[in-house]
Amino acid sequence: MCNKESWYIPIDYLKGEIIDMNPNIILDNPSLNFTERVNTDTGEIPVINKNGKSIKRRKTAEYKGLKFQYYPHSNKVYLSGSIHKYKNNGEHNYDDFHYSKFIETLLKLEQEFKIKPINIKLNQIEWGINITPHIPIDRILKSSLIHKGKRFEKVNVGYNSNYYQSEHANYILKMYDKSMQYRTDKPILRFERKQRRYAQYCKRKSIGNTLQDLMNSQFKGFREAFFYDLNQIIFFDPDLNESTHYRDPQYWEQLKENTSRANVLKHRSKLKELNRKKGGNHFDKIIELITQKIDALNNQELTYFPFRYRGKTLTTSSTKQQNTNKHSLISIHYGIG
Repeated sequence: MCNKESWYIPIDYLKGEIIDMNPNIILDNPSLNFTERVNTDTGEIPVINKNGKSIKRRKTAEYKGLKFQYYPHSNKVYLSGSIHKYKNNGEHNYDDFHYSKFIETLLKLEQEFKIKPINIKLNQIEWGINITPHIPIDRILKSSLIHKGKRFEKVNVGYNSNYYQSEHANYILKMYDKSMQYRTDKPILRFERKQRRYAQYCKRKSIGNTLQDLMNSQFKGFREAFFYDLNQIIFFDPDLNESTHYRDPQYWEQLKENTSRANVLKHRSKLKELNRKKGGNHFDKIIELITQKIDALNNQELTYFPFRYRGKTLTTSSTKQQNTNKHSLISIHYGIG
């Protein structure tokens, strides 16, 4: 998988409809305890909310980081949650999610719920990387000012006060202290892209919208989009002591609004040069850490690929395949210049 657009970056959260599968297979699974909202005074299932609007009935079951929702009116089941947490029995997602572990987790999903990748029609998906940075996480987050004209806003998510994101129409770029979330001894910084409106992403990349289609495409666009996002971050190096308007997010917002794109790029280049020559060059070092981590996560050789198509039907292999799916280790530096 050395194509420029094709490279596995760990998937965390996903949300999608279960298709081409009898809902009763999910509903009757002994591991799932489906519950439904009930009026505790009358014992009835509410069909109208307090504003007089009808409520669609929904049965919900949760299992090891995954949520299953069944809608009787449409006879449809939806799956959401962290596939990474599911790998860890719902406990956490701060470890590295190697490609081989991703495949093992999909096999586990099939074994427990009969759900194959071709049965998951994706609506949303998140992919990202955990790294152990070379400087304190707080310094990195506070130095990240703007992404594609949108400020990084500090968001209170309850479990983590060191959580920043830049929100766009089709996706959200997140940066946060994963070690604070799980109180780990080792500092863990997470960069993550939450892809909303996944159908539009699929259309742009000319791929289908099931999880199997994404895998068949070798995760087309994941690496490209991820590094593009990183390179769009306006970062004012924490060791840069220059007295300059470049450290003010409002300056960059006004620059984007009132001048040409070429002028914005000119000043971005000047800031990057200042970061390298007079700062600690920390963002380039972060990019290098992320590159090394992606290399490591893809440095796998699978003796067999357990999911394959036979005509239009996906089957699970029980024997080794003749062709190997090999992930070669390559070294590419993604600078910000």
